[in-house]
Amino acid sequence: MCMKMSDKAYYEANKDRKAARDKSYRVDYKDKIAVTRKAYCEANKENIAACRKARYERNHDRIKIWREVHKDRTAKYGKVYRATDRGRELCRMKDQRRRARKANLPDTLTPKQRQDTWMLFNHRCAYCNRTESEIGKEFHQEHFIAQDNDGPYTQDNIIPACQRCNYSKHARDPYTWMKRHKGPLNPALAQWIADTQPRNEASIRQWQADQPR
Repeated sequence: MCMKMSDKAYYEANKDRKAARDKSYRVDYKDKIAVTRKAYCEANKENIAACRKARYERNHDRIKIWREVHKDRTAKYGKVYRATDRGRELCRMKDQRRRARKANLPDTLTPKQRQDTWMLFNHRCAYCNRTESEIGKEFHQEHFIAQDNDGPYTQDNIIPACQRCNYSKHARDPYTWMKRHKGPLNPALAQWIADTQPRNEASIRQWQADQPR
């Protein structure tokens, strides 16, 4: 008991000094802290997601009230955030997931999986092999198997595509459309098809079998 009181008294007497020291440490070891935090999050992502969900559910009413009270502040922050690269990406993904759920299709693609797929295609259109800087616009999240044909919003079905290729292909069968495509395709596309489409087709069949009749 005395020790705890002594520790508390020491903290109160030196909290400004401690805060300055902690701040200096975070600045000096920023990269090390980022690596450690990333490794921890990767190793514990399921627990972290569960904790965040539980915390949100516990505080749902308080969050709702806070947002109502600070409506203007929330709207201003949301507008600024949606203008950032990450904000635009997450808004598009949220819209795609909503559309997939509305069509009763799987919607499991995560931002990390999307980034991995874009890297796999070397940040080029999966079809015409052009970059975003060459076309002057951001890539679309292209459904290889169109959503109209029960194509899910999953890592095995979403690839980067420029607006021209995406609109040209639309809901057509991808293999038929690619035969008519003029010019060379992205070199990574053939390997991506070989790696993902057997899994994609199997997952779609399994998902369809699991649906209530």
